[in-house]
Amino acid sequence: MFPNLPLELVEVIFTGLDTKSLRTCALLSSSTLESSQRLLFRSVVIDDEHVPHAQSLLEGSPHIAGYIHDLDVRLSNDTPQWVDLSALGSILTTDKLCNLKSLTLRGEDRDWAKLPSLLQNGLHSFLASTYLHTLNLTHIHGVPPSLIIAALSSVRRLGLYQLTIDAIDNSLDSHPRSRPPIPRTEHLIRRETHYLEGQSFLVDLITVPKGGPAYLENVRRLAVSMYLEILPDSLRLIGATANTLRHLELGCGGPRFTTLSVQPLIYNTDMPQPIDLPFLPSLQIIELKVYLGNPVHVPENLHVAIATFPTTIPAIELIRLTFHRPMYPQGRATWMDSTGPFPVLNHSYGERLPRLRTVHCHMWSEGHFDEPYPYFDAFIHERFPGLEGTGVLTISAGGDEYDDLLFS
Repeated sequence: MFPNLPLELVEVIFTGLDTKSLRTCALLSSSTLESSQRLLFRSVVIDDEHVPHAQSLLEGSPHIAGYIHDLDVRLSNDTPQWVDLSALGSILTTDKLCNLKSLTLRGEDRDWAKLPSLLQNGLHSFLASTYLHTLNLTHIHGVPPSLIIAALSSVRRLGLYQLTIDAIDNSLDSHPRSRPPIPRTEHLIRRETHYLEGQSFLVDLITVPKGGPAYLENVRRLAVSMYLEILPDSLRLIGATANTLRHLELGCGGPRFTTLSVQPLIYNTDMPQPIDLPFLPSLQIIELKVYLGNPVHVPENLHVAIATFPTTIPAIELIRLTFHRPMYPQGRATWMDSTGPFPVLNHSYGERLPRLRTVHCHMWSEGHFDEPYPYFDAFIHERFPGLEGTGVLTISAGGDEYDDLLFS
């Protein structure tokens, strides 16, 4: 069909097609089959119910495994009895998925020890390779410390979402390394909505004393939660990476939920914990993700934190504030915040933050976004009067393309 076009150019053309069109092209002719399949199978999601089908597909057409760059494995709490999850171990082999760059394993609150050994071994084999760029582990209990250390020494982007660590696991002692691990992780994400047992042990493990393995020495980008129960551990991670950080993401405050007898779920945004950042000499980008209640009140600790920016992060170039709010029954948040403008970002901000070039405020809303944009726009302009007309302030609303899908 494209006899005179190189394969790379054909794939560029096909990139603009949707999934249905790509499937049609795959059936159209042998000349379009490979280009279509490369795009169709570039990102693959496998839930536990479809593990047998995925295994059959990859065994019958082994070349497809080489097309997969992003793999998302989703386990459920009610896996059908006829599903053999050990088949995932045969899928997760480095010789088949030779071009895999990103792997996500969603455990749905499963225990690591109860996962099939073939799946565990498959994950370890990937960490022993050199080409896996991103590993996301979410909602898994009793993760062995050896897996975390192996990941820090293998992938550039490591996401740990609502994990518990097996604090009594002795795998590190029983399998001593011939040489200290070389840290490789540059982007570390640790997301928690509340305190989970074993998290302090994780921080103890990777923020080792001077002279021990420097697992965090290459971290340039860090994302942590600043909720009250885990605030001390998050501050330890920030302190351990203070000299290398260029990009810091903070999940601030709630959501802490209370359920009333006749009222819907309420967001409690009373956040007594401060956001006390250490001196971060090289930090260029800071993102603050804040949950809002209804009526809207910007937390006072956010004002305090921003007020310290000239002394804590003097080299800052970009401040990004993402305001999260739930969908309320009335569909509209009431903007009644009375905290006033942010004191640092007034007309003299350039003297205090000389490198600041952008302040981006975004409102992200769960579900369909139906908040009238002018309400949020006016709300933000009231908080940053010193940035009016400077070109520094940008405002957006709706689905947040920059926000991490696993944030919540």
